[in-house]
Amino acid sequence: MLRFKLFSLIFIGLCLINLSYGQNTIRLRSPRQTVETHLKFLSEEYQKKSNAWRYTMYSSYALNNPTITNEARKDIQQRAVMLQEIYEGLGEYIVFDEIPDNANYTDSTKYNKNVYYLTSRFGIDIYLEKTSNGNWYYSKETIENIPELYKKVFPLHLQKLFGLDITNAEKFLNLTSYQYIGIAVLLILALLLFKVFKLIINKILSRILKRTAENTEVFEGYLSQIAQPLSLAFLVIVLRVLVRSLQFPLEYSYYIQGSFSLAQIVFLTYVAYKLVNIVGAYMDTWANKTGSSLNPQLNVLLRKTARILIVLVGIWLFTEDIGWNITGVIAGLSLGGLAIALAAQDTLKNVFGSMMILVDKPFKIGDWIITEGIEGKVEDIGFRSTRIRTFYNSLITVSNAKIADMNIDNMGIREMIRYRTRIAITYDTPPILIDTYINGLRQIIDNHPYTHKENSYIFLHDFAASSLDILFVVHFITSDVLQEFAWRQETLLKAIHLAEHLGVRFAFPTSTLHIENMPEKQPLTSRKRLTKEEYQQKLNEFLGK
Repeated sequence: MLRFKLFSLIFIGLCLINLSYGQNTIRLRSPRQTVETHLKFLSEEYQKKSNAWRYTMYSSYALNNPTITNEARKDIQQRAVMLQEIYEGLGEYIVFDEIPDNANYTDSTKYNKNVYYLTSRFGIDIYLEKTSNGNWYYSKETIENIPELYKKVFPLHLQKLFGLDITNAEKFLNLTSYQYIGIAVLLILALLLFKVFKLIINKILSRILKRTAENTEVFEGYLSQIAQPLSLAFLVIVLRVLVRSLQFPLEYSYYIQGSFSLAQIVFLTYVAYKLVNIVGAYMDTWANKTGSSLNPQLNVLLRKTARILIVLVGIWLFTEDIGWNITGVIAGLSLGGLAIALAAQDTLKNVFGSMMILVDKPFKIGDWIITEGIEGKVEDIGFRSTRIRTFYNSLITVSNAKIADMNIDNMGIREMIRYRTRIAITYDTPPILIDTYINGLRQIIDNHPYTHKENSYIFLHDFAASSLDILFVVHFITSDVLQEFAWRQETLLKAIHLAEHLGVRFAFPTSTLHIENMPEKQPLTSRKRLTKEEYQQKLNEFLGK
C-alpha cells in the first residue's frame, strides 16, 4: 500500500511539473481530444526527440481513468504503447475528424450513455467514456483488456523472434532490415503454406467425396474449382496474422490489412459460389437414388437463388470493408420505395409465377408442352421466364407470369402415346381378304409387348372416294417420343409386309376408268378367289403359326 501511495505521489508530481509544459496540448474534454492526446504523443515526430519518455507519459493520460485497477495503473504507459501498436497491427486508421468533439456526446444505441466506441476486434470493444471529473478516458474495460487483445493481434512478435526488447521510444529505432528479412521469410512461407493447404484440402475433399458420392467423376470437376481458392483463403487468413508481427507503420499496415481482408472476402465468396454446384450435384444424386420427388427445376432454382444470395452477401461485405455504407444507401432507397415497387411489379409477378410453376408442377425441364401456339421442350425455368426449345430448334422465352395463366398441354407426362391413321385398300379387295387382313393387323398389335391392348382399335371404317379405309388406332406404352417413333415404324412395316403376303393392295387418290372386257388388258386384281380357310392359312404362314 505504501508503495502504491509513493507511486501515485510521484506520478501526480510529474503531472504537475509537466502541466505547464503540456497544458496547451493535453486535452481530455471530448472523445476526439482524448484520442488525439493518446496517439499524437506516440507519433514518430515526438518519439524521435531526446525526451521521448515525457511524451509517452503524456500519451498515457488518455488511459488514466480514475476507475481502473491498481495493477493496470502501474503499467499504464506500457498499455498506452501497446494500444497504439494494436491499432497499427490491425491497420485501424483513426480519422480524428470522424470522432465527435463534443464534451457531452451520448451514444443513443447505449441508452444515451456518455460513451464512444472506436472499434471492436476479437470480441473486445475499444471505447471511451466520460468520468465524473468531466474528462474522457479509455474505458476501464478497454484498458484492462489491452494485454489480452495484444496477444491476439500479435501471436508471433518480431522482437521476440529476433531476441529484441524494444519498448516505448526505442521501438521507433530503424528496424527496416528486420522487416525486409521478415517479408522474405513470409514470402517463402506463403509459397510453402499454399502447397501444403492445397494438398491437405485435396486429400480431405477427395476422401469425403469417395465416402459420400457414388459417381466421383462429376464431383472431381467441382473439386478442382474450389481447392485452389480455398487454399488461398486459408493462406490469406494465416498471412494476415503473421504480417502483423512485422509491425509496419500504420500508413502501410492499413493498406496491407485492408488488402488481405478484401482478398479473404473474394476467395471465400468464390468458394461458396462454387460449393453450390457440389451441393446441387449431391441433391440430384440423392433424388435419383432415393426416388425423391424433388424436381430438377426446383434444384436449379435453389442453385440460382443460393448463388444470387452468396454474390449479394459478398458484395455487401466487400463494400462494408472498403468503407462504403451500403446499408445507408439501401435505407435511402426506401424513400423511393413506391416508385421502385411500381417498376418492379412485373418482376414480382414473374417470381410468383415461377413459384406457382414449382408448386403446381404443370411441367418440368425436358417435358414436351403445347400452349397457345407454342410447342417444344422446356429447356430452362428461371426466376423471370421459361425457355422452350421448339422442334425447328429456335428458342422461345415466355414470362412466368404469363405461362402460369396459360392452358398447358403437357405431352411429356403421357403414360401412353396414341397413334391414329387410316389404311386405304382398293375397292376390289374381296371381303374375306379384308377380314383376314384386319385380323392380321390385330394379331400384330397383340404380339407387340409395348402396346395397350384394350385401347387399340382396328376396324373397316369408311367407304372413301377411292378406297376402303381401315381405322388403325394403337396406344404405345411410353412417354418417349423417339421410342414411340421407332415402335410405330416397326408396326407399319409389319402391316406392309402382311399386305404384300396376303395380296392386299393399298389405294391412293386417283380417278380410274375401269374397263373389264378388254382382252389385251389383264385385270389388276387376281380373278382367283380363295376360301376363308385358305386366306387364314396364308395369314398363319405370315404369323409363323
